[in-house]
Amino acid sequence: MGFYFQQRRATLLAAGLKGRAEDNSISSKRICIIGGGMTGLTLLVALHSEGARRLTLYESEDEILKLGSKANHRLLHPTYNRWPMLGSMDPFTSLPHFNWHSDSAEDVIGEIRAHAQADYNDIIRNYVKKNVTCKKLSRGGEILDVTYWFKVSNGLLNSKVNST
Repeated sequence: MGFYFQQRRATLLAAGLKGRAEDNSISSKRICIIGGGMTGLTLLVALHSEGARRLTLYESEDEILKLGSKANHRLLHPTYNRWPMLGSMDPFTSLPHFNWHSDSAEDVIGEIRAHAQADYNDIIRNYVKKNVTCKKLSRGGEILDVTYWFKVSNGLLNSKVNST
């Protein structure tokens, strides 16, 4: 699945979660996002724009969008799999967050990172936990228990969070 479709799916998921929340009370729901790739980052920003405020994105690396950021050989095109439909060769996205144009993966990720820093730095600073490894996910009714490890200089620190 391409970046554009990951972003589109994340944007639609955020709108769907808001629609499913009782009385549109998405702001009171605790939401856990695992992975700081294109889907996770887009979902974080989209949920925040829908009114969610009890968000946490867990990323195992020391930076978001790390995977693929050095893939200069990989071309990303937002509509590559829509050919021969009208607009299938359009090199630009038209999404609510993180728009980009066809280019190498390294350049697209660089463009998205710059956009994230310029427009969403407060959201990323407040809701993203880096250097975290998810060790266990378990579900009990409407609650998802997430056990994760923080990477610290002298080892690992265990912690647990409940998310609805």
